[in-house]
Amino acid sequence: EELDTPVLLVDSGALERNIIAMRDIAAATGVAYRPHAKTHKSPIVANMQLEAGAVGVCCAKLGEAEIMAAAGIPDILITSQVVGRNKLVRLIQAAQTANIMVVADNEDNISDLSSAAQTGGKPMDVLIEVDIGQGRCGVPPGPEATRLARLIAETKWLRFRGLQGYQGLIQMTADFDQRQAQVELALEKLMDTADHLKSASIEIDILT
Repeated sequence: EELDTPVLLVDSGALERNIIAMRDIAAATGVAYRPHAKTHKSPIVANMQLEAGAVGVCCAKLGEAEIMAAAGIPDILITSQVVGRNKLVRLIQAAQTANIMVVADNEDNISDLSSAAQTGGKPMDVLIEVDIGQGRCGVPPGPEATRLARLIAETKWLRFRGLQGYQGLIQMTADFDQRQAQVELALEKLMDTADHLKSASIEIDILT
């Protein structure tokens, strides 16, 4: 009754247990984990996740990344494309205080990212987004990602880091067996694309 609304109340014990559980699941599988900050939008929670072993955080859009970078979060992946001159200027400003990776799925954006990075005087890490079933953005699975990866690697001020795939529609599948089948199909598309890159001797640091 002493708190003015609206106000966020957090069960700190449950929060801490969940962060540790997520760390343990990732450790058991031998993969690095980068939790998505869109679920909490809080640099305080992000720092708790980093202290528990996360390699960084994901942000759904530039505005979230700006807040995280300003709060001192050191490693950020923006999981949607950053497009447009104004947003690219903001991206470069935020990238002066944090390592910010971005995703791309076409040549024009790659060119714009290179120009922006040059203006900021700091190389930028880029992942290629692959459409593994969401139907929202990303290149088709297969050789197109190889072409863009080579383009990024040959573009000054950019560094190719890997591939991102997202199939959020799976969240709407209630039946476990159906969801598992959809997950396996989505992963197959991403792994097939990774195999295309590897066969072209293109190194993949991140597969997410």
